[in-house]
Amino acid sequence: YEAPLAEISQSEPEWSHSAKLTPRITVPLLAKSLGFGFKGTWILLAICAAVTYAAIIRVVANATRDRLTGLLTGMGLAGLQSGNIFFSASTGYFDGVAFMFLALSLSVRNTGAILPLTILGGFTDERFILALPCVVLFRHYADHGRFPVYLAWLTASVIAFFGLRAVLAHVFNWNLTLGGIGLHTALSQINVLPLVTFLSLESYWLLVLLSGLLFWRERARFRLTLLAGSVALILASSFVVNDMTRSAAYVFPVVPFLVVHLSQHWTNQSARRIFLAVAVFGLLI
Repeated sequence: YEAPLAEISQSEPEWSHSAKLTPRITVPLLAKSLGFGFKGTWILLAICAAVTYAAIIRVVANATRDRLTGLLTGMGLAGLQSGNIFFSASTGYFDGVAFMFLALSLSVRNTGAILPLTILGGFTDERFILALPCVVLFRHYADHGRFPVYLAWLTASVIAFFGLRAVLAHVFNWNLTLGGIGLHTALSQINVLPLVTFLSLESYWLLVLLSGLLFWRERARFRLTLLAGSVALILASSFVVNDMTRSAAYVFPVVPFLVVHLSQHWTNQSARRIFLAVAVFGLLI
C-alpha cells in the first residue's frame, strides 16, 4: 500500500508465488489514494460483493425475464468458492474486486465501458483476462445483435491493457516473473486436481453438462466449443499455479450463461425448481 507501483520481486524470490503480484496495482493504488489502508479493503470487498451480486441478478433477470431466476442465480454464486473469496483479503489478494469487474462486464450496456473495466480488472488480477471468454460466451448468446461491436471493443481493450502494462513495466522497471507458474507446479499437486475442478463450479457442473448436451443436439458447434474452451482455459491455467482453488474460481461468469441458456428450453416452473435445487446443494457443500 505504501508503494503500489514498486517491484515486489525485489523483496521476494523470482520463483515465489508473491513475486508475480507486481502488476496487480488497482486495489493498492485505490487504497493509497483514498487513505483507507489494508483494513479498509474489507469494506471495499463487501461493497464489491454487493455490486457483483446485484449485477449478476440484474443481468440474469433481464435476460430470462424472471426476477426469481436472477435471485436464485445470485444465491447459488454466493455458495461457490468465488463467493467465499470476497471475504478472504487477509493474504493481500483481491480477487473479489476482479470478480466485480467481470460481473459488470457481463451486465454493462454501454460497450465503451468495456475499456475501463478491462484495464481495471486486468490490473487487479491477470486472471480477469483469462475469464473474459466466459463473458464473451454470455454476450454472444444474450446480446447477439450487438455482439460484433462488443467483440471489437473487447479486443481493443485487451490490446490496450497489455500495451499499458508493457509501458508501466518499462517505466517502473518491473520484473514480470512467472512466480513459479509451470508444469512442475501442476505435477506437484496433481492429486488435488479433481477436487479443485469440482470446487470451481460444484453443483453447477450439472448445468454445464446439460447445456453442452443441448448445444450438441442443436448442432451449435461454435457455442459448444466456446463453452468447453472457456471453462477449460481457466481450469488449465489454474492447474499450473500454486493457488489453484482461487484461480479456478474465475470460471464463475459461465454460470449466468448456463442459467440463461437452459431457461430458454424449460418452463419457468421447471427452471426455478432446478435452479433452486442446484443453488441449495451448492450452499450445503
